Amino acid sequence: MISYYLKTDILYFEIYKKAYGNLSIKDIMSWVQNNCGYANLMMTVPIVLWIKLFFRKHQYNFYEIFVVIAFVMGMGMLFLSFEPVVNKFFPSSFMINQAVIFLIVFIYMGWAIGQFFGNSFRNYVKAFLGYVFGTITFQVVAITIGIIYDLSTK
Repeated sequence: MISYYLKTDILYFEIYKKAYGNLSIKDIMSWVQNNCGYANLMMTVPIVLWIKLFFRKHQYNFYEIFVVIAFVMGMGMLFLSFEPVVNKFFPSSFMINQAVIFLIVFIYMGWAIGQFFGNSFRNYVKAFLGYVFGTITFQVVAITIGIIYDLSTK
């Protein structure tokens, strides 16, 4: 809602249009940007799978980890809600603003997930990597769906 009312989502659409042109990937990424809540729920699944893989010695099941990741991602979304405000007042440094806020969110995610599995440096690293790999997996799946859709309709 913040992004919609401050009209900062227009910058994302311009970036997607430059990067993907008329491919369906642009539409998928725009949908993800417009529907952050649903996208985060879908993104939670690959993150949970990576976290489950990295922390397989712990006896938590998929659903327990899912609840923790959903809570942590909700907190991350609160951090990300500051991005449109910062971009509204400092539009010339859009990419720097985005990078700094995403870095803060990624560090928080690694810290919060690592705290759940125990307070050790190794757990923080595994949690951070699980979050990063899960996010990348989500992006790869979204891009692959767009490519497959484009190939099948042409």
